[in-house]
Amino acid sequence: MKLKLSYSVTIYFTLIFIVACFLSNIGSFQVHAAGFLLYMILIVIAAYFFLSRYSCRLQIDQFDVLHIRYLIPWNKNITVKLKDYKYMDYGRGFYGFLGTRKNGNLNLLRVPQDTIVLSNSTDFKNEVAILKVNLRIGQFKELLDYLEKVEKLKFADSAGAGGYFW
Repeated sequence: MKLKLSYSVTIYFTLIFIVACFLSNIGSFQVHAAGFLLYMILIVIAAYFFLSRYSCRLQIDQFDVLHIRYLIPWNKNITVKLKDYKYMDYGRGFYGFLGTRKNGNLNLLRVPQDTIVLSNSTDFKNEVAILKVNLRIGQFKELLDYLEKVEKLKFADSAGAGGYFW
């Protein structure tokens, strides 16, 4: 393995949050079972969307193939040959407030995951791969540094071409 990154820590926060909500509201289950179940479903959906969406394990093997394995089964796992691409661009989620990149992190209502766009040309119109990931804090920068320094992908600002970023 050349690079291996783990699931986001937000998975654990999500599980703790759901269990805490369940335990703190268990008394209302005897009075309003339907309301309790509806309330818990809404909490799970909100926690999934804002904390765990696109949570994944990521690894780059010795053949320069990027494997993304999502935690949630309805997100299809992705395999990308990095040698097929020359340029990359990225957009940060709303929680990526530490970086210098301003695509996407100025509004809480925007998409909560990071996005990497790979392309063969600087106009990002041909042979484009869009990768959505939710990694631990600091690991996204580690991934970008690896792609730039080891895989020799050049950063090119897509300037919103194709609507990849918000």
